[in-house]
Amino acid sequence: MYYSVRSHVCLVIISLIVFSCKKEPVITNTASAWINFNTSNGLAYNNVTATAIDKQGNKWFGTWGGGISEFDGSNWVNYTSNNGLVNNKVHAIAIDALNNKWIGTNKGLSVLYSDNQWQTFDTTNNIYITSIVIDTMGNKWFGTYGSGVFEFNDKNWNTYTSTNGLAFNYIWSIAIDKQNNKWFGTWGGGVSKFDGTNWTTYTTNNGLASDNIYSIAIDTNGKIWFGTNGQGVSEYDGTQWKSYLPGSIVYTIFIDNNDNKWFGLLAGGLMKFDNVNWTTYNTTNSGLAYNIVLSVIEDTQGNKWIGTQNGLSELKN
Repeated sequence: MYYSVRSHVCLVIISLIVFSCKKEPVITNTASAWINFNTSNGLAYNNVTATAIDKQGNKWFGTWGGGISEFDGSNWVNYTSNNGLVNNKVHAIAIDALNNKWIGTNKGLSVLYSDNQWQTFDTTNNIYITSIVIDTMGNKWFGTYGSGVFEFNDKNWNTYTSTNGLAFNYIWSIAIDKQNNKWFGTWGGGVSKFDGTNWTTYTTNNGLASDNIYSIAIDTNGKIWFGTNGQGVSEYDGTQWKSYLPGSIVYTIFIDNNDNKWFGLLAGGLMKFDNVNWTTYNTTNSGLAYNIVLSVIEDTQGNKWIGTQNGLSELKN
C-alpha cells in the first residue's frame, strides 16, 4: 500500500533550522500548581492535538499547523515540514520501543528515528492518520479518516476496512486491551473489536451512548471507556454498559497510574473521575489554558500535560 522515501536529516542540520527556547513559562497560582506554555515561550503552535513522552522523559507535542514540539524540561526544539515532517497538521504521535517517533498527520505518516533521520511514507492518497497505537509485538496500528485501519510490522502492511469486518472506515481512536484485542472507535459505525481473527461491532443498539466515537481508553480493571460526540462517556466491563456526562463532547480520555480517568471536553474543560468523585478544571476555577482539551498525558512524576486548542498546560502533581 505504501512506499517510503527516506531523507537523512542529522540533528546537527536540524539544529540550524529549528530553535530552542528557555523563556519562562506562565505560572498560575491556584490550589494546584499550573504552568502554561504557548508560542511566546517555546511551543511551536498553540493548538496541541497530540502528546507523547519518550524514554528520556522528553515530551513531544503534536500541533495542528505548527508541526511537532519537543521539550526536555528546559529547551524547546520544533520540527516542521522544513525538517522532514510530511505535514504540519499533526493528529497523533506514538513512540516505539526503539524510541522512534511515529507521527500521523492529515497528509500521511512520518517517522523520526532515534538516530534523527526521517522517513516519510507515500502521501499520494493524502491519507489522514487520526490515531496510532503500538501493540506488545511492536506492530503499529494506524487509524485513518476514510481509509480504514493499517497494520505495519516493520516489513509488511495489512489493511482492514468495512469489507473485512470493520464497522466503518472512518476511525478516530484505537486502544488495545490486556488480551491484545484491538478496539477501534469509528465515526458513524460505533466500535469494532478485533481479536486477530474475528470482528465484533458495538453500537447504540448494544448500549453504547453514541455511534460517533472520539476516544477510547482501558483502565486497570479492563473496563473500556468510550468518549462520544455529544453523548458523554460510555463504560463497558464486558457485560454491562454505563453512561456518564450526558450532553458532553468527550474528545480525549486518559487514565493515570492511580486509575483516575481524565476526560478532555470540547467546551467544558477537563474532568477527573476517581471512581467516586468528579472534579472539573476549567479556565474559571483553575489555571487550565483553554476549555477545549484535545490531549492528556502523565509523566513519571505524575504531572499531567494537557494539550488545548489554545496552549499547553502542565498540572503539577
